[in-house]
Amino acid sequence: MLYWVGSIFDKERLNHFASSKIGRRFGLSPEKVAKTESYFNAHGRTATFFGRFIPVVRSLISLPAGMSRFSLLNFSFYTILGTAIWNTVLIYAGRFAGSAYQQVVQEFEGISMIILLVFVVIAAAVYLLKKKGLIFKK
Repeated sequence: MLYWVGSIFDKERLNHFASSKIGRRFGLSPEKVAKTESYFNAHGRTATFFGRFIPVVRSLISLPAGMSRFSLLNFSFYTILGTAIWNTVLIYAGRFAGSAYQQVVQEFEGISMIILLVFVVIAAAVYLLKKKGLIFKK
């Protein structure tokens, strides 16, 4: 579905949104849109395949694929391949955990909160450094 949502946005619409106040709030610009499109045109297969292994990205990678008019056949192939591998790993991990599944889940719940906290701290630091102009200078 997100592939088709992405395909609704042509270059003109996307650049218009990127230039708007809301688009700028999200850190978008026509230059970044062009750079992203260029990257996806060069690395779409790799991005689609490996994107299926990363939470959130596995869904959102569909948007630039649709926006850049990446071949639906190629998109479907790399999506199915990446998803099949990821799901196979998860199935075997669950089978390996077996009856210890609840214990494994409890261990990961504690670790996931720490990872989330670290991610939030890093994101806040990057935001503040960017705002002060210390990183990502134009």
